Amino acid sequence: MLTEPLIQQLHELRLKGMAASLEQQLSCTETTARSFEDRLGLMIQHELTERSSYRLAQRLRWAKLPMSACLEDLDTRTARGVDPAQLAQLTDLAWIKQHLNVLLTGPTGVGKSYLAAALAHAACRADFSVRCFRLPRLIDELTRYSAMQKRSALFKQLARADLLVLDDFGLAPCQIRPCATC
Repeated sequence: MLTEPLIQQLHELRLKGMAASLEQQLSCTETTARSFEDRLGLMIQHELTERSSYRLAQRLRWAKLPMSACLEDLDTRTARGVDPAQLAQLTDLAWIKQHLNVLLTGPTGVGKSYLAAALAHAACRADFSVRCFRLPRLIDELTRYSAMQKRSALFKQLARADLLVLDDFGLAPCQIRPCATC
């Protein structure tokens, strides 16, 4: 059978991971010696990996994280006033499933924003939907949606998020102007 039409059909079926795996198998001589089931299993595993990485990229793009932060990169040796037991409780993300809130407070420069971004990144990897806002930007968005009379659409977007990160809360005085509909 001709392999090029087969690869094209896989692309048409939106099985890009399987198509890439098939091309890889055809170029490598040692995989051709494997059984059909092994090769098919490799192709399916490649497709699943491709789809999960695409979904993670989509969640990260939708979250609009302010910085790239990972829990694995968190320096726990530096004294920041965070109890290791509390940090472990935060990093297991069970509080998201229980619909609990977390408030990170402390002086400037201790890493509150970094920790929030790292928790948000971990939540995206755990298949939670996340949205991040600096509070002034969220107020601007609320004002813009209110002016367009689509405030409920923004509220629906925010309600769909499993985790909502608000940064720079109380940093500067907010100037909320009443709109004509309020």
